[in-house]
Amino acid sequence: MTESANLLAVTEAQYGDQYRSDFMTMFRDFVTSANQISDRRHQANTFFSSINTVLLMATGLIPEEVAGVSMHESLNWQFVVAGGLLCWIWRKMIIAYGDLNSAKWKVINEIEQHLPLAAYGAEWKYFKAADGLELTNVESRVPLLFMGAYAAVFLMYNWKFIWSLIA
Repeated sequence: MTESANLLAVTEAQYGDQYRSDFMTMFRDFVTSANQISDRRHQANTFFSSINTVLLMATGLIPEEVAGVSMHESLNWQFVVAGGLLCWIWRKMIIAYGDLNSAKWKVINEIEQHLPLAAYGAEWKYFKAADGLELTNVESRVPLLFMGAYAAVFLMYNWKFIWSLIA
């Protein structure tokens, strides 16, 4: 590791008899908190993918015309804007969760330097050696796919208007 956060605030002698026990308790709690971040990230992805799926399906349910007013033209852009904003927020959250998880695992790897076994660090080393894709890189592209779907829906319902501007 290139940078260190001065992980050990006090020595074992300064801390007292509970040092090793408290060290391991804190380590377990920190690993648990890293796993909880992953769980929250999964829940956020499920929420945003569900909302976006419903919004995209709803665009197909918009009636073409109600009382002489073109509903596609008047409502479609609202779905597209709402969906686009949700996707932008979703992507920002994925990146933030990825950064937070990355920081947590760097701390865990640093803690492991003071333990007899460094299993998490070894796992990451083998994962990287196998050209493992970072989940954040893959996940952060999903909102972009939804944004593309919103753009396609917008173009599908508004192509005549867009064509009139170009021609």
